[in-house]
Amino acid sequence: MYTVKWSVLQYVIIRPLASIAGIICEHYNVLCESAGFDARYANVYLEAVDFVSISVALYGLFVFYGLTSAELADKRPLAKFWSIKLIVMFTFYQSFVFSALEGRVIHATDYWSATNISNGLNALAICIEMILFSIMMWWAYTPKEYRIPGAPPTKIWKPLWDSINYSDFAREIISSCRFFVDYFRGVPTAHGHGHMTSTSRPTLATAFRVDSAYTKVGPGSASSDHRWRSTAIINNHNGHNGGAGSTDAN
Repeated sequence: MYTVKWSVLQYVIIRPLASIAGIICEHYNVLCESAGFDARYANVYLEAVDFVSISVALYGLFVFYGLTSAELADKRPLAKFWSIKLIVMFTFYQSFVFSALEGRVIHATDYWSATNISNGLNALAICIEMILFSIMMWWAYTPKEYRIPGAPPTKIWKPLWDSINYSDFAREIISSCRFFVDYFRGVPTAHGHGHMTSTSRPTLATAFRVDSAYTKVGPGSASSDHRWRSTAIINNHNGHNGGAGSTDAN
Protein backbone atom coordinates (compact mmCIF):
# COMPACT_ATOMS: atom_id res chain seq x y z
CA MET A 1 0.00 0.00 0.00
CA TYR A 2 2.89 2.36 0.67
CA THR A 3 4.24 1.78 -2.84
CA VAL A 4 0.78 2.32 -4.32
CA LYS A 5 0.40 5.60 -2.47
CA TRP A 6 3.66 7.01 -3.72
CA SER A 7 3.24 5.71 -7.26
CA VAL A 8 0.35 8.16 -7.39
CA LEU A 9 2.01 11.02 -5.52
CA GLN A 10 5.06 11.06 -7.80
CA TYR A 11 2.77 12.85 -10.26
CA VAL A 12 2.34 15.65 -7.71
CA ILE A 13 6.07 16.32 -8.04
CA ILE A 14 6.74 15.57 -11.70
CA ARG A 15 3.81 17.45 -13.25
CA PRO A 16 4.67 20.88 -11.75
CA LEU A 17 8.36 20.33 -12.58
CA ALA A 18 7.43 19.50 -16.20
CA SER A 19 5.37 22.71 -16.38
CA ILE A 20 8.26 24.77 -15.03
CA ALA A 21 10.63 23.10 -17.50
CA GLY A 22 8.17 23.92 -20.30
CA ILE A 23 8.11 27.60 -19.31
CA ILE A 24 11.92 27.72 -19.28
CA CYS A 25 12.13 25.97 -22.67
CA GLU A 26 9.58 28.38 -24.11
CA HIS A 27 11.67 31.31 -22.87
CA TYR A 28 14.70 29.97 -24.73
CA ASN A 29 12.64 29.10 -27.84
CA VAL A 30 13.36 25.38 -27.65
CA LEU A 31 9.90 24.11 -26.63
CA CYS A 32 8.24 24.38 -30.06
CA GLU A 33 4.85 22.77 -29.37
CA SER A 34 3.85 23.48 -32.96
CA ALA A 35 6.65 21.17 -34.16
CA GLY A 36 4.76 18.15 -32.83
CA PHE A 37 6.92 15.17 -31.86
CA ASP A 38 10.13 16.53 -33.31
CA ALA A 39 13.12 15.10 -31.41
CA ARG A 40 15.08 18.32 -31.98
CA TYR A 41 12.84 20.22 -29.56
CA ALA A 42 11.97 19.85 -25.88
CA ASN A 43 8.22 19.37 -26.26
CA VAL A 44 8.44 15.70 -27.22
CA TYR A 45 10.56 14.87 -24.17
CA LEU A 46 8.31 16.75 -21.75
CA GLU A 47 5.27 15.02 -23.26
CA ALA A 48 6.98 11.64 -22.85
CA VAL A 49 7.79 12.31 -19.18
CA ASP A 50 4.24 13.50 -18.55
CA PHE A 51 2.81 10.47 -20.36
CA VAL A 52 4.82 7.99 -18.30
CA SER A 53 4.14 9.81 -15.02
CA ILE A 54 0.37 9.96 -15.44
CA SER A 55 0.29 6.35 -16.65
CA VAL A 56 2.14 5.17 -13.53
CA ALA A 57 -0.20 7.25 -11.33
CA LEU A 58 -3.30 5.81 -13.00
CA TYR A 59 -1.94 2.28 -12.63
CA GLY A 60 -1.40 2.96 -8.93
CA LEU A 61 -5.00 4.15 -8.62
CA PHE A 62 -6.28 0.98 -10.27
CA VAL A 63 -4.25 -1.11 -7.82
CA PHE A 64 -5.51 1.03 -4.94
CA TYR A 65 -9.10 0.40 -5.99
CA GLY A 66 -8.46 -3.33 -6.13
CA LEU A 67 -7.03 -3.31 -2.60
CA THR A 68 -9.79 -1.22 -1.01
CA SER A 69 -12.90 -2.09 -3.03
CA ALA A 70 -14.22 -4.47 -0.35
CA GLU A 71 -13.90 -1.90 2.45
CA LEU A 72 -15.49 0.85 0.35
CA ALA A 73 -18.14 -1.25 -1.39
CA ASP A 74 -21.19 0.64 -0.08
CA LYS A 75 -19.68 4.00 -1.10
CA ARG A 76 -19.64 3.14 -4.82
CA PRO A 77 -15.87 3.73 -5.15
CA LEU A 78 -15.76 2.70 -8.80
CA ALA A 79 -18.30 5.35 -9.82
CA LYS A 80 -16.40 8.01 -7.86
CA PHE A 81 -13.09 6.84 -9.29
CA TRP A 82 -14.24 7.02 -12.90
CA SER A 83 -16.11 10.31 -12.54
CA ILE A 84 -12.87 12.01 -11.47
CA LYS A 85 -10.14 10.07 -13.23
CA LEU A 86 -11.85 9.83 -16.60
CA ILE A 87 -11.64 13.62 -16.82
CA VAL A 88 -7.89 13.53 -16.22
CA MET A 89 -7.12 10.33 -18.09
CA PHE A 90 -9.41 10.72 -21.09
CA THR A 91 -8.62 14.36 -21.82
CA PHE A 92 -4.87 13.82 -21.43
CA TYR A 93 -4.68 10.84 -23.78
CA GLN A 94 -7.09 12.57 -26.14
CA SER A 95 -4.80 15.59 -26.43
CA PHE A 96 -1.88 13.22 -26.94
CA VAL A 97 -3.72 11.54 -29.85
CA PHE A 98 -4.64 14.88 -31.46
CA SER A 99 -1.00 15.99 -31.22
CA ALA A 100 0.14 12.73 -32.82
CA LEU A 101 -2.29 13.29 -35.72
CA GLU A 102 -0.81 16.68 -36.59
CA GLY A 103 0.78 16.56 -40.04
CA ARG A 104 -0.41 12.99 -40.57
CA VAL A 105 -4.21 13.11 -40.53
CA ILE A 106 -4.71 16.74 -39.55
CA HIS A 107 -3.24 19.07 -42.18
CA ALA A 108 -2.90 22.83 -42.37
CA THR A 109 -5.24 24.96 -44.46
CA ASP A 110 -4.88 28.43 -45.92
CA TYR A 111 -6.10 29.95 -42.67
CA TRP A 112 -5.25 27.44 -39.93
CA SER A 113 -2.10 25.57 -39.05
CA ALA A 114 -2.25 21.87 -38.17
CA THR A 115 -1.61 22.80 -34.53
CA ASN A 116 -4.49 25.30 -34.53
CA ILE A 117 -6.87 22.68 -35.91
CA SER A 118 -5.65 20.02 -33.48
CA ASN A 119 -6.03 22.33 -30.48
CA GLY A 120 -9.45 23.48 -31.66
CA LEU A 121 -10.74 19.93 -32.13
CA ASN A 122 -9.40 18.94 -28.72
CA ALA A 123 -11.04 21.96 -27.05
CA LEU A 124 -14.36 21.27 -28.82
CA ALA A 125 -14.29 17.61 -27.76
CA ILE A 126 -13.52 18.55 -24.14
CA CYS A 127 -16.43 21.03 -24.01
CA ILE A 128 -18.83 18.30 -25.14
CA GLU A 129 -17.32 15.67 -22.85
CA MET A 130 -17.51 17.92 -19.76
CA ILE A 131 -21.30 17.90 -20.00
CA LEU A 132 -21.31 14.11 -19.76
CA PHE A 133 -18.67 14.05 -17.03
CA SER A 134 -20.58 16.61 -14.94
CA ILE A 135 -23.72 14.46 -15.08
CA MET A 136 -21.69 11.42 -14.10
CA MET A 137 -20.08 13.27 -11.18
CA TRP A 138 -23.48 14.54 -10.00
CA TRP A 139 -24.70 10.94 -9.91
CA ALA A 140 -21.56 9.48 -8.29
CA TYR A 141 -21.13 12.07 -5.53
CA THR A 142 -24.65 12.24 -4.17
CA PRO A 143 -24.76 14.01 -0.78
CA LYS A 144 -27.15 11.37 0.58
CA GLU A 145 -24.18 9.11 1.38
CA TYR A 146 -22.67 11.69 3.72
CA ARG A 147 -25.73 12.70 5.71
CA ILE A 148 -26.16 11.68 9.34
CA PRO A 149 -29.82 11.44 10.34
CA GLY A 150 -30.67 14.27 12.72
CA ALA A 151 -27.35 16.10 12.21
CA PRO A 152 -27.31 19.58 10.65
CA PRO A 153 -25.66 19.90 7.23
CA THR A 154 -22.14 21.23 6.96
CA LYS A 155 -22.01 24.98 6.41
CA ILE A 156 -20.60 26.23 3.11
CA TRP A 157 -17.52 28.01 4.46
CA LYS A 158 -15.44 25.03 5.61
CA PRO A 159 -15.89 23.04 2.37
CA LEU A 160 -15.20 26.21 0.39
CA TRP A 161 -11.99 26.86 2.31
CA ASP A 162 -10.92 23.21 1.89
CA SER A 163 -11.44 23.46 -1.87
CA ILE A 164 -9.13 26.48 -2.24
CA ASN A 165 -6.62 25.59 0.48
CA TYR A 166 -3.49 24.20 -1.18
CA SER A 167 -1.57 23.50 2.01
CA ASP A 168 -2.27 19.77 1.61
CA PHE A 169 -0.74 20.00 -1.87
CA ALA A 170 2.47 21.45 -0.38
CA ARG A 171 2.50 18.85 2.41
CA GLU A 172 2.19 15.99 -0.08
CA ILE A 173 5.07 17.36 -2.19
CA ILE A 174 7.30 17.59 0.89
CA SER A 175 6.18 14.16 2.08
CA SER A 176 6.75 12.67 -1.39
CA CYS A 177 10.27 14.08 -1.59
CA ARG A 178 11.06 12.76 1.89
CA PHE A 179 9.79 9.30 0.96
CA PHE A 180 11.88 9.07 -2.21
CA VAL A 181 14.99 10.30 -0.39
CA ASP A 182 14.45 7.61 2.26
CA TYR A 183 13.81 5.04 -0.47
CA PHE A 184 17.12 5.68 -2.21
CA ARG A 185 18.91 5.78 1.14
CA GLY A 186 17.59 2.29 1.87
CA VAL A 187 15.43 3.18 4.87
CA PRO A 188 13.47 -0.04 5.68
CA THR A 189 10.04 1.60 6.06
CA ALA A 190 10.36 3.16 2.60
CA HIS A 191 10.78 -0.30 1.09
CA GLY A 192 7.70 -1.77 2.76
CA HIS A 193 9.52 -3.38 5.69
CA GLY A 194 9.33 -2.64 9.38
CA HIS A 195 5.93 -0.92 9.34
CA MET A 196 3.85 -3.99 10.28
CA THR A 197 4.04 -5.82 13.58
CA SER A 198 1.77 -8.70 12.62
CA THR A 199 1.02 -10.89 9.63
CA SER A 200 -2.61 -9.74 9.41
CA ARG A 201 -3.80 -7.82 6.39
CA PRO A 202 -3.54 -4.05 7.01
CA THR A 203 -6.68 -1.97 6.79
CA LEU A 204 -7.11 1.21 4.79
CA ALA A 205 -6.47 3.19 7.98
CA THR A 206 -3.28 1.43 9.02
CA ALA A 207 -1.79 1.32 5.53
CA PHE A 208 -2.11 5.08 5.14
CA ARG A 209 -1.12 5.92 8.71
CA VAL A 210 -4.47 7.40 9.74
CA ASP A 211 -5.22 4.89 12.52
CA SER A 212 -5.91 7.55 15.15
CA ALA A 213 -8.62 9.15 13.04
CA TYR A 214 -10.64 5.96 12.72
CA THR A 215 -12.79 4.10 15.19
CA LYS A 216 -14.25 0.73 14.30
CA VAL A 217 -17.95 0.68 15.16
CA GLY A 218 -19.23 -2.38 13.29
CA PRO A 219 -19.26 -6.12 14.05
CA GLY A 220 -15.97 -7.83 14.77
CA SER A 221 -16.08 -10.32 11.91
CA ALA A 222 -13.66 -9.68 9.07
CA SER A 223 -16.26 -10.82 6.56
CA SER A 224 -19.03 -8.60 7.86
CA ASP A 225 -19.73 -5.03 6.82
CA HIS A 226 -17.29 -2.81 8.70
CA ARG A 227 -18.18 0.76 9.35
CA TRP A 228 -15.48 3.29 10.04
CA ARG A 229 -16.09 6.68 11.54
CA SER A 230 -13.68 9.46 10.66
CA THR A 231 -13.73 13.13 11.48
CA ALA A 232 -10.70 14.88 10.01
CA ILE A 233 -10.13 12.54 7.08
CA ILE A 234 -13.64 12.35 5.67
CA ASN A 235 -14.45 15.99 6.36
CA ASN A 236 -11.38 16.90 4.36
CA HIS A 237 -12.53 14.70 1.47
CA ASN A 238 -16.02 16.16 1.67
CA GLY A 239 -14.61 19.64 1.39
CA HIS A 240 -12.62 18.82 -1.72
CA ASN A 241 -15.43 16.84 -3.31
CA GLY A 242 -18.20 19.27 -2.47
CA GLY A 243 -19.98 16.80 -0.18
CA ALA A 244 -21.85 18.00 2.89
CA GLY A 245 -22.89 16.76 6.21
CA SER A 246 -21.67 13.33 7.22
CA THR A 247 -18.51 11.82 8.61
CA ASP A 248 -19.32 8.21 7.79
CA ALA A 249 -16.94 6.29 5.58
CA ASN A 250 -16.18 2.68 4.94
